[in-house]
Amino acid sequence: MDFLNTVQFEGKREFIFVSGEKQIYPVGQIIFSILDTDWEPLIADANKTSARIMDLKGSFEIGKRMESPSESPYYLAAAFNNRFDSAFTSAPVLFYLFSSQMPFFFVRKYQGDSASKVFASFIKEYPVFDDTLRSFGSLKDESLSFLSVQYVISAAKALKRIHQFKSDIEYIIKETLDTDGPNSNMPIEKRYASLPPELRKKYERSDAAVSVKCVLDSDRPSMGYYSEDICALAFLEFEYMYINSLAVRKCDNCGRYFLPFSSLSRYCGRVAYDKNQKSCKDFAAMDKYSDKLSRNAAKKLYRQRANAYQMRCSRAPSAFPRSEYELWKENAKKLIEAFENGDITEEQFDKAIQIPGK
Repeated sequence: MDFLNTVQFEGKREFIFVSGEKQIYPVGQIIFSILDTDWEPLIADANKTSARIMDLKGSFEIGKRMESPSESPYYLAAAFNNRFDSAFTSAPVLFYLFSSQMPFFFVRKYQGDSASKVFASFIKEYPVFDDTLRSFGSLKDESLSFLSVQYVISAAKALKRIHQFKSDIEYIIKETLDTDGPNSNMPIEKRYASLPPELRKKYERSDAAVSVKCVLDSDRPSMGYYSEDICALAFLEFEYMYINSLAVRKCDNCGRYFLPFSSLSRYCGRVAYDKNQKSCKDFAAMDKYSDKLSRNAAKKLYRQRANAYQMRCSRAPSAFPRSEYELWKENAKKLIEAFENGDITEEQFDKAIQIPGK
């Protein structure tokens, strides 16, 4: 049975099947990965590569052309594909369902063309092509060059579509599933109807690109959904989340959407930007601990000063009247609250609660 690009849902988990291998993620991983990815550099790379390939003229034997790889359309296409895959090292869902599958989907459209087999070999063997050159080096490369540019152009089209989808789905999520969104006070089952009709129609039709199949998971049949269109799978994912009222929110640390474990969850489990591979949850815990230490240090400083001030009042009442001490203490408590609220810095707090000298 073909497991390629099959997605299943169960509660707050989803199962991604790629060539029989099962990956398990929290529901929403396809959407979150699309939102997290910067698509513009990939689009620019595809456009630049396709233009470079189209500039290459002439007909050569494959072996002769590969004597100068930088002038070879299929080498440039294979190198682009390698960069394409590398872009999703931190987004495995997009690698499994999109970039790693694109050559397969593309070649299948041209499977009647003998050059498609050679093109698939170049993609697979990059950057060493000894086997392909040994088998096909004497062939002319017109068809292979055509497939090379068509592949990069098709990748550019797919990337542009996902880039547009990213903008649309972010708006849809904000209006329907975001616990802090503009419609958060509206019952979730009514939020979707508030979206612009043209936006709803635009992606509701994507269901036509999804086929339903029965797959076997742990010796029990369950429903899976298959599509070569990553946007269609992502919108299907959204529909599942919406129907099952699976709300999302933005992480208080990195500002990216995630599926909260509970209504109290404020931080995602992603690796935080420039944070030495620690997750947002790790840094949230560290920040809370540091904040607690800082507050405790402020209160400790206040107690030390208050004890010292009180002792001076006892030893030299004429120089340190108790009435002034009581006013100082009342003001210091207000300053503690201001410090905890972030209205003043630790340095300002320290300076403000100095014991007045006589």
